[in-house]
Amino acid sequence: MDVRTIATVLSFVGALLAGAIFGWIQGPSPAMVAAVTEATISPDTQLIALESASTSDPGASRSAEPTYSVYDGEVFAIGDSVLAGAAACLEARGVKVNAEQSRQVSAAIEILARKADTLPSRVIVHLGTNGGATARELDTIMALLGPDRLVLWSTIQLPDDPTRYTYERSTNDVIAELAGRYDNALVFDWESASLQHPEWLYVEGIHMTPEGCEGYAGLVEPQVRAPSPHGNGS
Repeated sequence: MDVRTIATVLSFVGALLAGAIFGWIQGPSPAMVAAVTEATISPDTQLIALESASTSDPGASRSAEPTYSVYDGEVFAIGDSVLAGAAACLEARGVKVNAEQSRQVSAAIEILARKADTLPSRVIVHLGTNGGATARELDTIMALLGPDRLVLWSTIQLPDDPTRYTYERSTNDVIAELAGRYDNALVFDWESASLQHPEWLYVEGIHMTPEGCEGYAGLVEPQVRAPSPHGNGS
């Protein structure tokens, strides 16, 4: 073999080696990957891959979440003469109202102690206008109603007369604290709502006008009938 032939052979071998090394560094070509994939993935394997992809879809997990429906069951409300002013509007919305003039918290506790076992799973409480309320009294009511009932508490609104109504702030403070201490307690701020709508109160600043009746019921209803993850129950 002459020198020219030997040089040609060596050049060809070198090119082959260079290509092999380059291929090893760069990885398999797309054509090679497609060929290997088609040869090794069976239809069954592809089906499993598709099923796995569908179960990992966030939309699939959302479809399994519980549905939340508005509570349309019975509602009971207990309170004093302020609540009596909203009775007609609440009853028109399916709320059974037990309200009495000059009622104090202690009298309401006696009523709830007798009725607790028969009350529905949603209760509205508007007390404290007559003499105020203490944390101990409110805790007693929450204990009587139990942890399975949703209890909506209303703050009180009294005229700005610190010489006569010295308990408005302390009563509203203990009412506001209930939502942080009980998972089943909500607070409706009637004080703020009535101050924002002076037409909702008569001149004496305590009892509600017909406009206040509608305003009170319209604000309370969405809270007491809030959607529940347990269907139409509590």
